[in-house]
Amino acid sequence: MENTTSADNNQKPWFKKWWVWVIILVVLGQIFKKDDSSANENQSSEQSENQVKTSVNPQHLSELNEYLQRGQWTCTNVESGTAPFMKGATFIFSNNTMIVSSGGTTVENNIEITGILPNVPEGSKYSALITINKNKDMLTWIDENLMVLSWGGDKAKLRLQR
Repeated sequence: MENTTSADNNQKPWFKKWWVWVIILVVLGQIFKKDDSSANENQSSEQSENQVKTSVNPQHLSELNEYLQRGQWTCTNVESGTAPFMKGATFIFSNNTMIVSSGGTTVENNIEITGILPNVPEGSKYSALITINKNKDMLTWIDENLMVLSWGGDKAKLRLQR
């Protein structure tokens, strides 16, 4: 015959032991801590974007807006990317708007200058970080009649001339 004690008969199932619940709570705490830290990272990146917007030198902004609005620009070359149809397109910049006309189609885009980098790349007047309909793009002021527009997050690089 088996010799059983009353302690063996009264043993709790594993899920009712205190140390199992401590382990579960620690694991859940780590999971939620990771979710909070990723939310904080998203918040801090949004704050840094807002800081870039407010740190634009007003004199540079005024010069750049005047440069863009001096006249109509024409795409003379698609330097890279998947937009060969843009060659010959016309661009007009006015009051935070960019009007693009190509092949009988005209599209109006909202733009915002969110950052200005003097002498980037070297030899240019400015490069400007711009937002076109919530897409981040870049234009580079090469000289008075020439600029390069990186369109669609570098999907196309367009050479624009007056």
